[in-house]
Amino acid sequence: MSSIQNGRMMRSTSASKQDRLAKIKEEFQEIDKNGDKQLSFEEINNYLSKKSGKPFDPQLLKEIFNTLDKDQNSVISLDEFVNGYYQAETLVKSRVDVLKQEIKENTQKSADTKRQFIEAKANKGDKKNILTVNVQKAENLGGGILGNKAPVVKISCEGQEITTNPTNPDNPIWDETFSFTVTNGTGDILIEVFDSNKGKITNFLGEVSVPFDALRDQQMHEDNIELVGKKITDRVSGSIEIGLQWVYDLPSYLEGIISQFDAAINEDKQELAQIEKYYQDLQSPLAASVIGSDWILQNPKFKKAEQQFSDKMDAFSEKTFGKPIAWSLATQLSIYLLLILSCLSMYVRPDFPNLTIGVIALIYFLQKSVSSNYKILALAILASEIYDLIWLWTSMSKWVDEEGVEKNVKKIIVFVSVINFIGKIAIGAVFWKNSIG
Repeated sequence: MSSIQNGRMMRSTSASKQDRLAKIKEEFQEIDKNGDKQLSFEEINNYLSKKSGKPFDPQLLKEIFNTLDKDQNSVISLDEFVNGYYQAETLVKSRVDVLKQEIKENTQKSADTKRQFIEAKANKGDKKNILTVNVQKAENLGGGILGNKAPVVKISCEGQEITTNPTNPDNPIWDETFSFTVTNGTGDILIEVFDSNKGKITNFLGEVSVPFDALRDQQMHEDNIELVGKKITDRVSGSIEIGLQWVYDLPSYLEGIISQFDAAINEDKQELAQIEKYYQDLQSPLAASVIGSDWILQNPKFKKAEQQFSDKMDAFSEKTFGKPIAWSLATQLSIYLLLILSCLSMYVRPDFPNLTIGVIALIYFLQKSVSSNYKILALAILASEIYDLIWLWTSMSKWVDEEGVEKNVKKIIVFVSVINFIGKIAIGAVFWKNSIG
C-alpha cells in the first residue's frame, strides 16, 4: 500500500470524478457530528467500522490518514478525508487493473512457451545447441593519439567468426545480435575490440574471454566487462557491455521459463487478492446502505466463487483451444449467435425475450458498456431459459399430431429452439466471464 503514500492527488475535474466525490461526501456526511469540520483518526475509524458492519482495516485507514495529515496534528477536515478516500480508491483500483493485465499477459506467454516446450520435446532428436551474443556498447575505449575512427567487435566461437558493423568512435553503440551453432561447448568465447578504417581492421583495443561453463544455466547474462590486452605490454582501457546466452537443452530451458512465468503469475495473484481486499474494504462503507443484488455481488464468498468460475473458464479454454481466448471476442461471437438463432426460431414462434436480450447485448458491445452490465444479460438469459422450457413443453405436445409441410417446418423450428436453449448456457457463461473484472 506504499503506492497510496507516494501517489499524487488526481487533478481531473471530470464529471465522473466530481460525481464520485459528491457520492462519497454524501455517504460520510454524518461523520462530522459536532460540525467542527475536524476529524480525528478515532472518529473516522469508528464511523467506517460502523458503516461496514465490521472493524475497518486500520492499516488502510492509517495510509489514507497519514497522507493527508501533513502537519501531523492528528486531525483532518471532512473534505480532505473525502478527497483522500477517493485518491486511495482510485490508486487501488488502478493497481488491480495493472495486476490483472500482467496476469493475462503472463498467462498467454506461459501458454505459448508450453506449446514450444511440447514441440521441443517431440523434436528432441533434432537437438539445437545455440549460443546467442548481443554486442551492446563500449565505454572509455583507448586509442592512438588521433583517437579511433570506426570501432568494431569480432566474436570467435569454435572456429566461427563474426564481426560487427563499424560504429561511431565518440559513442560506440552496436546493439547487434549474433547466433553460433555450438558443437562441443568447451573452452572460451573470445570477444575482441578493434579500430577500423575503410573496412579494414587497424588497432587492437582490447578483448574479453567468457568460458562456456559460465553459461551452463542457459540464462541470458548481461554484463559490462573490463577489456584486457593480449600481452602485459598492451595499453588497453575501457569496457564492453555484452549479453550471452547458451541454450543446449531447449526443453529444459523452456521448462525453466514456464516455471518463471508461473511463479510471476502466482505472485501477482497473491498481491491481487490482497489489493482486492483493500478495495473491498474501501467499498464496504459505501456499499453498506445498498441492499439486494449489489450486496450479494460484493459478498466475499460470492466474489471467491466468481473467481473460481473465471479460473475454470480460462482453464477450459486453454485445454480446448490450446491457448487462453479473448473473452471480448467470444462475447461478440456469442451475441451474433444469439441473434441469429433467435431470428430463425421466430419464423414460427414469438421469441421476443431472446431477441431483446441479443439486441441489448449488441448495443452494450457497440457502446463498449461497462463489463458488469453483462451480468444482467447473463441473468436475463437464465430467465429466458425458463421461458424456452415452457414453450418447448407446450408446443411439442401441441404439434405432435399435425401432418404435412407445416409440421416439418415446425420440427425444424423446434430443433433450432433446442439448439438455442443449449447454446444459451454457454452464451450466458461467456457473458458472465466477460463481466468479471
